[in-house]
Amino acid sequence: GATGIIHQAGIIGEPLCRADQARAVAVNVQGTSAVLEIARAHDLRFTFISTATLYGRDPTLRPLAEEDPADPVGIYDATKHMAETLCLTYGKAWGVDVTAVRTSFVYGEGHQVGTYYLDDAREGRSIQEAAGADHPCEYTYVKDVARGIFLAHTVRPLRHRLFNITSGVQHPRKDLIALVRAAIPDARIDVGPGISESANLRGPCQIHRARIELGYEPAYSLETGFADWLATSPTPTS
Repeated sequence: GATGIIHQAGIIGEPLCRADQARAVAVNVQGTSAVLEIARAHDLRFTFISTATLYGRDPTLRPLAEEDPADPVGIYDATKHMAETLCLTYGKAWGVDVTAVRTSFVYGEGHQVGTYYLDDAREGRSIQEAAGADHPCEYTYVKDVARGIFLAHTVRPLRHRLFNITSGVQHPRKDLIALVRAAIPDARIDVGPGISESANLRGPCQIHRARIELGYEPAYSLETGFADWLATSPTPTS
């Protein structure tokens, strides 16, 4: 009785993908191909969760739109780009009702990658980073992402099939660190100034397309999203 597939499975993040790139390709690319074949065979709607890291690195920090070319800089990015291209091509070649969603710095309950400090601080772990407090990040609360994915999967008709589902706003990491320290005064966070060499550096994603075609609008600012995360996430037990 299924009518559609929202495909989120994958090996996430550059460290895991770089550690075993053959497995990353097998899961992220070939795995997506296998699920696309199921969608094609059974006439199922298909939504793929991609990533805004596909835009690559751009120190000008200019806003980025879906029309901007992808520029993968790592194995994770490359596998996501290949899988995203497969998805959009299935729509063109076989008429599969497919959409792809690019997300950015998703924080909140259930996040798998990224440095958002709250979990470490609540569990008493010390955080030490030589640099990165000024690094710009487009933090997007998980509940906004979930709603955006739902809209991309359900709203029809559509002119486009690729959407940025992000906050559209950048903050330096020190803004998030300040929220964690305010909530947990004894948090041990020592992050030096400047830009992180290991994190993706780019401008914010434009969300005009999602606003116009999907009716998507982020409901949470960084402050309200963090407060909701703090209020609703389970308190760690010792």
